[in-house]
Amino acid sequence: MFEHLDKTLKIKTDDVFTLTKSKTGIIYAGSLEGLYIIDPETNKVKHVSEDNGLSSNLIYSLLLTNNDNTLWIGTNQGANKLDLFDLAQTGNLSLSTYSKADGFKGVECNV
Repeated sequence: MFEHLDKTLKIKTDDVFTLTKSKTGIIYAGSLEGLYIIDPETNKVKHVSEDNGLSSNLIYSLLLTNNDNTLWIGTNQGANKLDLFDLAQTGNLSLSTYSKADGFKGVECNV
């Protein structure tokens, strides 16, 4: 059964550019407004944006690595690495950013 995220979770689906799903079923949605972390079992949504340290709210790509413990977030202003293990254990957002200032020359991260 399909549900509309905009109705159920109050997410603007027209703004979502990329989705990925972890082995545990958590859905990560990259949008014009940042990252949404969605637990479909509970319908809980966590929103991560520039206010939390993302290099940009405009997310083009997502990649789960390190046995789903790391989420790479590609934006129009660089790459970001979110430590999902730390998020699950402590609730803390451990974000690292990689931009021109860090020597990342290709700044915009497209699929």
